[in-house]
Amino acid sequence: MNAMEQNDVTMNAGEAQKGEKSLLMQNYENLRAVIGKDMKDYFREDGSSITIYGSYAEAVFRMNGQYMAEDVAGELSDQLGVNILYAATRHYGKFVEVVAYSQPVIEKMYVIILSSCQHGIVEEMTVVLFESYEPMFELLSRKLAEVGRKNTEIMEKETKETLHSHFFK
Repeated sequence: MNAMEQNDVTMNAGEAQKGEKSLLMQNYENLRAVIGKDMKDYFREDGSSITIYGSYAEAVFRMNGQYMAEDVAGELSDQLGVNILYAATRHYGKFVEVVAYSQPVIEKMYVIILSSCQHGIVEEMTVVLFESYEPMFELLSRKLAEVGRKNTEIMEKETKETLHSHFFK
């Protein structure tokens, strides 16, 4: 979707709590609460914002400092129980991207993207939140297909079958 659309809404964490409780906002607030409780060493309490694009939203969580993407991904996996779709690097380790995702259940549907152009050092985390599992699955399928086409070194990668099994049982 385009950021210029009339329906787009951008809020910081404080403003987000005042608005109506859409499914996306509930999803965001649930994630914020878990991160604030279980990962407060990594993330700033006041360091998140959300932009709503109709049927999905994008949230940015700023970190307390600089961390290695690999360390943050491991902590996310341990604390949030997310699945790592892939971890890949390009240009001799200069560019690093880690994509992880939650189990697709109501109020907990999101894709986490840690991206770095500083040899794996990250200062924020982007999270795409969804109202339904179909667009979430489409994004993950597209990301999984794209990572194989780029000139990348894949450090970790989930199979298509494993991804499919998390959505369709």
